[in-house]
Amino acid sequence: MSSLRPLAGFSIEALLRTGSRSALYRGRRLSDGASVLLERLRPGRVTTRARERLARERECLTRFDHPSIARLRAVVPDDDDASALVLEDPGGELLAREYPLGTIDLDSFLHVARSLASALLTVHEAGFVHRNVKLDSVLADASSGRVTLFNFGLAARADASRVRDELLGSPAYMAPEQTGRVALGVDHRTDHYGLGAALYQLLCGELPFPSEDPVELVHAHLAREPVPPSAYREGIPAELDRALLRLLDKEPRRRFRTLGPFVRGLERLRARTRGRADALERLPDARPPGRAVGPDVTRTAELSAPRLFDYEAAVRVANALSSELVLENLLEKLMWELLVHSGARRVVILLSDGERMLVEGHGGVNEPLEVLCALPLARFPAIARAPVERVMRERVSFVTADAQLDERLAVDPHVAARRVRSILCTPISRQGELIGTLYLENELAPGVFTEQRLALLNQLVVQIANAIENARLYDALDRARRDAITANETKSRFLLAMSHELRTPLNAVRGYADLLRDELEELAPGRFHEELDAIVASTERLAYSFSNILEFARASAGELDVATRECDALALVRALVDEHRALARAQGNALELHAPDVVPSLLLDADKLRFTLSGLLDNACRLTRSGRVDVQVSWRGESLFGRLRIEVVDTGPGLPERARARLFEPFMQADDSPTRTHEGCGLTLAIASRFCAAMGGALTVAPGDGRGARFVVELPCATA
Repeated sequence: MSSLRPLAGFSIEALLRTGSRSALYRGRRLSDGASVLLERLRPGRVTTRARERLARERECLTRFDHPSIARLRAVVPDDDDASALVLEDPGGELLAREYPLGTIDLDSFLHVARSLASALLTVHEAGFVHRNVKLDSVLADASSGRVTLFNFGLAARADASRVRDELLGSPAYMAPEQTGRVALGVDHRTDHYGLGAALYQLLCGELPFPSEDPVELVHAHLAREPVPPSAYREGIPAELDRALLRLLDKEPRRRFRTLGPFVRGLERLRARTRGRADALERLPDARPPGRAVGPDVTRTAELSAPRLFDYEAAVRVANALSSELVLENLLEKLMWELLVHSGARRVVILLSDGERMLVEGHGGVNEPLEVLCALPLARFPAIARAPVERVMRERVSFVTADAQLDERLAVDPHVAARRVRSILCTPISRQGELIGTLYLENELAPGVFTEQRLALLNQLVVQIANAIENARLYDALDRARRDAITANETKSRFLLAMSHELRTPLNAVRGYADLLRDELEELAPGRFHEELDAIVASTERLAYSFSNILEFARASAGELDVATRECDALALVRALVDEHRALARAQGNALELHAPDVVPSLLLDADKLRFTLSGLLDNACRLTRSGRVDVQVSWRGESLFGRLRIEVVDTGPGLPERARARLFEPFMQADDSPTRTHEGCGLTLAIASRFCAAMGGALTVAPGDGRGARFVVELPCATA
C-alpha cells in the first residue's frame, strides 16, 4: 500500500489510524524485531501546527505513567524534517474494531470503561486535559484485556478561566464548553463528556447525537438531551445508565467532580455482575434507525470562530419557533436558541401589552431563563436603557461594537456595572405595529453583532413576531376553552345539586298520592282513581327525568367509574323486559324477548347495563303504538372472552336521517319541534352512549327505512 511509507530502522506492517494531521502505524524495529507503534505526520500535512501537536503528545507521554496510557519509547527522525514517535505496542486494534459497536458484553464494557476512566484520572491529576477523547483515541486487545489511551495532540493544561472562541476537538464528542458557543472554560470535566460520548457509542452502537452535520452536532451538544442507553439495549444496569448520562450533562458542574467515584462505581458494578458476561449480547438490539456518522464529525476539527447567525441557523430557529404555540414555552425556547446561535451571553425580550412595554423574558449563560415576568422597563435595571428606548421611539435597530467606547452609552449604569461590550437591540414588528423589542448583549468580546448578522437576525424577527402573535392567539383561545370547561363543570354541579333537591319534594308528592289513594279506597271506592294514577305516573316520569339529569351531571363531572363484577346478563335482560310489559300493553304493543338458552356469567357493570337497556326499552315502548318491540340477545365468544350484543327493535315512528347523526348528543330528540307529543329531556341516549363507551363497547342505531328503530348495544366482556 502506498500509505505504508518506509521509515529508516523500521518495517511498516499496518496502518491502524489516520487522523487530520498524523497517522498511527504498527511495525517492527529492525534492530531487535520488537513490535512497536509509530505516530507519524502525514505527507503534505507537516505544518507548524502539526509539529506542535506531535511535540505536545511527546511531552504528555513522558509525564504520565499508567498501564492504560501509551508509553513512549523513542523519538526518531522522519521525512520532511519531521519526527516520529515510537510507542510500545500494547497489541490489539482500535477500540471500535476490537469490540464492534453495540455488541460488547457487560463485563468487557465495564473493564474498558474502568481502564479509560482510570487513565484519564491520572491525566487530570497531573493538571492536564486530553480534549480529544473518542473511540479512535483508544487501542484495545480483547485477548489480553489491555486498553490503551493515546492521541494527546490536543492536550493542554487545565484552565477553567480560559474561554476559547473556536471549535477544537472532534464534533461528535466535544463538550458544550469546547464549541466556543458558551462562555465556559475547558477543564478536566470536558474529558468527562468526551468519555461519556465514547462509552455511549461503544455500548449502544450510536453516538449520543448521531449526525453528519458539524453545525447540527454543536447545537445538539448545547441544546439536546441524549436518549438513555437503556433505550438502545435492554439489561443495562440502572446505575450505569445514570452514570453515563451524568458524564454527558450539559453543565460541567453537574458532571462528576473527578473520575474517582466513577471508577469505583464501575469496579463495584463489575464485581456484582461478574459471570454475566453475555447478559447484553443475548438481548435484542433496541437501537432505532439512525443516520450513519461520517468521518468528518469523528475526526479532529479546528475551525475559526463560529458564525453568529448563518442562514442555516436562522432556518433552524424559525422551524423551532413555528412548532411552539404556548407563549411561555415559546419565549423560553426563543431565548435559548438566541443564546446558542447568536453569540449573546444575555437575552432580554420585551413585549407590548397594548399600553406599555414589559420585560417578559430574560436570562443568560450564567443566569436562569425567566419568562412571563411582566416587569415594567423602569423596574428592570439589568438592561441598557438607551438602546431600548431608541428602538421603541424610532423603530430602528441599534448595534454597537463596543459599548465601553460608545459615547451614547457612557453614562448607562448597566453598561458600566457589567462592563458590557457588544449590544444589539432590534424591534419586533408585525404589520407595522411594534409588538416587542429584542435585546442581546455580550460582556466578554467587542464586535460580536455585525451589520451582516443584524440583517440575518432581522429576517428571523419576522418569524419571531408571527410566532409570538400565534402564541398569544392560542393563549386567548385556551383561556376561553378553560372558561367554557369551568362553566360546564359549574352547570354539572348545579344540575347535580338541583336534582337532589327536587327529588325530595317529588318523593313526598308521590307518597301523599299513594296515601290518598288508600284513604279514598275506603271512603269513596272508585272515585278519583284516574286522577291519582295520573299524579303517580307524572311523578314517576319526573323522577326518571331527574335520575337522567343526575347521571348526566355525574358523567359530565368525570364521575364515570366502571364497577365490573360478575353478572347474569340474561337474567338482567329478562327482568327488565318483564318490568316493561305493563307499559307495552298500555300502548297496545307486543313485547318479546329472543335469547339463547344460556349466556355465561360475565364480568361487566350491571348498573350501567341496566340503565342503558331500561332507557332503550322505555323509549321503544312509549314511542311505539299498536306495534311490536323485540329484544334480541346474542353471545359470541371463546371460553374466556367474547362480545355481548343486545338489540332493541321497535315498529314506532322511526328516526329521520337528520336526527340520526346527533341522536346521542345531550338534550337532543328525534322530534325536536315545538309541537312534539312525546315527553323526555333528551338525555337517556346520551348517557347510555357514554356508559357503553366507558365499558369498552358502543351504542349505535342501525340504519332503517324511516319506520321503526333498531338500537344495538355491543360490549366486550370476559367470562366470570
